[in-house]
Amino acid sequence: MSHANLGDFCQQPTLKASTEKSAQLVYNSTNQLHEPVQSILSALNLRAMGLRQSANFDAALRDADVMQRLSTFSALGYIRAAEVYSEQGKQSHVIDVCSKGLDVVDTKDPHYPTLLQMKMDAEQRQSIRIDFISKLPIDLVTTTLIRMFMDDGSLDAWTPCPYLYVSNLWRDRVIQCFGGLRFRVGSGEDESDTNLLQVNKFARYTKEIEIPWYSEAPSLADLVLDHDFCMLQKLELIGFVGYNIRRLVTSLHSISSTLTHLKIYMGSGTMLDISEVVLACPNLVSLWVFEPMHANLSSLPKKTWPKLKRLSIREAEEDVTPKMVAAISQRFPSLNQLDLHPCRDLESARIITKRYRHMNTVKLTVDGWDTEVDCSHEGNECEGITDFSIVEQYDGEETRQRMSPMLKQHHTTIDSMTWGIEPVNGDKALYNIQYPRLKKLSLNKSGWWIPRKAPVLQELKITSTTISASPSVLDTIPPNLKKLEIDLARGPDIDDKMPIVHYLHQFSQHAHLKELAIFFYRLNDTGCVMDAIPSLGRLQRLMIKFPTEIHPIEMEGFFDTLANGCRRLSCLEMQCGHTPTTPVMDALSRLEHLQYFAISVKNGEGTTFVDPSFLEAIKKLSQLKSVRIKRTMVANMDGIRRLKEQRPDLNIIVDDRFTSF
Repeated sequence: MSHANLGDFCQQPTLKASTEKSAQLVYNSTNQLHEPVQSILSALNLRAMGLRQSANFDAALRDADVMQRLSTFSALGYIRAAEVYSEQGKQSHVIDVCSKGLDVVDTKDPHYPTLLQMKMDAEQRQSIRIDFISKLPIDLVTTTLIRMFMDDGSLDAWTPCPYLYVSNLWRDRVIQCFGGLRFRVGSGEDESDTNLLQVNKFARYTKEIEIPWYSEAPSLADLVLDHDFCMLQKLELIGFVGYNIRRLVTSLHSISSTLTHLKIYMGSGTMLDISEVVLACPNLVSLWVFEPMHANLSSLPKKTWPKLKRLSIREAEEDVTPKMVAAISQRFPSLNQLDLHPCRDLESARIITKRYRHMNTVKLTVDGWDTEVDCSHEGNECEGITDFSIVEQYDGEETRQRMSPMLKQHHTTIDSMTWGIEPVNGDKALYNIQYPRLKKLSLNKSGWWIPRKAPVLQELKITSTTISASPSVLDTIPPNLKKLEIDLARGPDIDDKMPIVHYLHQFSQHAHLKELAIFFYRLNDTGCVMDAIPSLGRLQRLMIKFPTEIHPIEMEGFFDTLANGCRRLSCLEMQCGHTPTTPVMDALSRLEHLQYFAISVKNGEGTTFVDPSFLEAIKKLSQLKSVRIKRTMVANMDGIRRLKEQRPDLNIIVDDRFTSF
């Protein structure tokens, strides 16, 4: 018999049918069982008090828990636990255990008043606050103090945030610090009980609400219609599959005076029309809708909504047609970003750039049978496209379209381009377009002809996919190139590496190339390609990613020749699979101009801690001004602290990510 039901086992049972003799037998034997239990309870009670007085709180709580299980309806077990929590200063725990006991203990229990008084005392102590915040300068509190223990992230709507309950002044300062509160609804244990929502209590101070797995419109109505969300600016509904559309629209209308940002993730078959959302929320600045039925807004009145700056319609069940795009442009003339998917063709992009001449960034993603068009305004005012990107996520001739008409229209203004699609057969005009202002070019797939049409090109990225499909991309050496990136980790293996070697050697006498980034993935990609890098004597910045399985001896040979060939190198960023050896660090010490060094060590099984000797070697690189080390390489910060003490002149950055200087 377990302790959990031993107390019940000792209670006098209810007899359905018995004689006087049998009833007396049951009564007497049950009393005999009760006597040893009372003896155990008495011993546990005394021991729990002694353990508490000896500050053995965990052991005392264990005995109190056993007492509660042996005799659920006795107040003593709850009192002993409450005494421990009280001495620990855990008033909320005292209140919880007393409440638990008061729910089951008979009011006639001689210790019931003690249990009740302990709860009342704990509640009184819990309500005491020390107000020192009012004595501090407001700017110190809002800019420094509060941000030491809180950030502007979303609060769980069911879990009370203790900093909001210290005092009204504390609450006001927190709200002042962040300009309102953010809440995430949907992570509580009892989500059906809306009375548990602390967002209800702080409705007047809530600026943003996120509702995951939103299933029915009435739940939003219950939230916003019953409380005063007078400053709610942002609302995010995830997984909306409700069919009470009218109730949802009514809810949105009730908060429309302040609502500026709305995100709705619709479920398949949801009949909510985007037009109804726009009409209900006339003050929206940003509207993001996922999986609507369609993007047809022609049912809206022929008026304008000048406040809307961003409109994103993704994964619509019906294709976005040029006619729909025209209807959008007529009603929302002030858009700075328009993201539409799925579009039937590139005509939608052409209409957008024609109607919104201030939009200078166009990103086209060809995905299967359709296209996503994302146009936006970024940077300075400029009439015409300055940043153009087109990539395909799936190969297929049926998805490709003629690009030359659109590029002919904007080729004189484009200064940054990402190309990642095979051109359609027959689009011969594409190969003759000049790009007089193009300075930055990324060739993820094809595009081999573009560098020879860009006379002022300064930055170029080439992937192994492009080189493998079009080796002729290596025939052009842009005369003004300052930065070159070769990514051999993206795409198929290249059997013949000599064209890449020859390409790099041509830059050895190049007057402008100062920066090289090269990424190896396979061990057989290195060899002669890596040997060509030290020939770039004018190189000042090098970012290199080695294959994780590269042998230390091969790295030692590379850095030895690098130190001899690239003496002007001032910045080195490297990723490798093991800690650099002593010969590697010795080679780096010969680079007299090396001021910035970043490193990430990661093997095939995950991140690897560097050897302690590595930090000692860093200390000896006296020419360094700054070093960046990935946090996962550091087992503890003791070595970093010692390095800072020994090299106070060295800026040491321990970063979660491997980022460039």
